[in-house]
Parts: sequence; structure tokens; C-alpha cells
Amino acid sequence: MNKNFFDRVFNNATMERHIQSSNGKVYYWTNERISPQKVAIVFCHGLTADHTLFDKQIKHLSSEYKLITWDYPLHGKSRPYEDFTFTHVNKELLTILKQENIEKIILVGQSAGGYIAQSFIQEYKDKVIGFNLQDHHFLPLPYHQCLQSNPILFDPLDHHL
Repeated sequence: MNKNFFDRVFNNATMERHIQSSNGKVYYWTNERISPQKVAIVFCHGLTADHTLFDKQIKHLSSEYKLITWDYPLHGKSRPYEDFTFTHVNKELLTILKQENIEKIILVGQSAGGYIAQSFIQEYKDKVIGFNLQDHHFLPLPYHQCLQSNPILFDPLDHHL
């Protein structure tokens, strides 16, 4: 097996990229897989963590799915960043999705990354076809009403990728 292929697939499953906004530079990592359905799994880490939190999941899933993991603003390489709000973070993720030509996502939120995921769902629910929260809880009642009106959010991965 070609060593470069081995390194790319097993050691460096993702490529570093970034976007620039008026608030700062936001870094993300994605694999080379192209999704004909324009769907990706997006991983959101918790506080004090960075994109490397999901390295094992990325290595395991990268040959089958389009994946994006990121250092959302004020975390990891995405510093400095001015005027942190969930609205700004949501816009940054939307810009990443546009840059990667992704139309629908499945969000994975770990701990505080669950707030990032749920905030994005509230603002851009038409972009989200599923989510998984790890070590986190749901936002208050209006969010539950959103879920009840959009049951597709509970669909398993196998029908969308």
C-alpha cells in the first residue's frame, strides 16, 4: 500500500481549512469524501476542547461519510474572535457549509457543543436532518416544540448519507 495513501486515510483523515469573517478566523477540518446528497456530519466539541476531541470518530467514519469538525469561535485555533454570540457562531457554521457545498447536516454536540448544535437547529432547522447530543441536555420548551414539528430530526443516518 502506498505510504502517502496510508498516511492520508489513517493518520490525517482530514484537511485543515478556514473561513474569515469580520469577527475572526474560524478553522475547520474536513475529509476528501464527496457526498452526492450534499450531506455531512458536523462535530461540535465542548468547552476547553477543540476539534481533536473527535479524532477517533473521524478516523472511523471518514471512509464512508463527509465529515466536518471545527474549532468553533474562541476555541482551539479559532482565536482571537470578537463578539461571540450563538448567532455569530451559527453564521460561521453556515459559511463553512456553503464553502464545502453542503446542504444538509447531522450535528453531533458534546457537552457545550450541544448548545452550539441546538442553537444552529433553532436558527437553521431546514439544514439539519439529524443530531446526536453527548453528555448534554435539551434546551427549554420552545426547542422541544421545534422537534415535535420536525420529526425528521430523529431519523437515523442510514437514509440520508
